[in-house]
Amino acid sequence: MRAWQEDLRLPQAERARLGARGSIFASRTVTRLFNQFQGQALTTTLIRPKDEGQRLVARLQVGKAFDAFEAQVRREMGTDKIEPKS
Repeated sequence: MRAWQEDLRLPQAERARLGARGSIFASRTVTRLFNQFQGQALTTTLIRPKDEGQRLVARLQVGKAFDAFEAQVRREMGTDKIEPKS
C-alpha cells in the first residue's frame, strides 16, 4: 500500500478553505476543469500506457489538466494577492 503524502501545491490555508467537498461551491469553470483533471487521471489509471513514451505523455496530460485547475482555483480565490504573514 502506498504511503499517504500531503499535496503541497496549494498552501494549507487554501486547501482548508477549499475543503474536501469544495466542488459543491465551485464555479462552473472550476467544476469543468476538475472533471477534466479527474477524467484524465482516471483514463490513465484504467488504460495503462504500454511504453515509457505513452507514460510520459499521460503524465504530461494529467499535469497540464491539474495546472489549469489549480490556476483557476487560485484566480477565483485570489490567493496570489494574499500577503504572506511574517
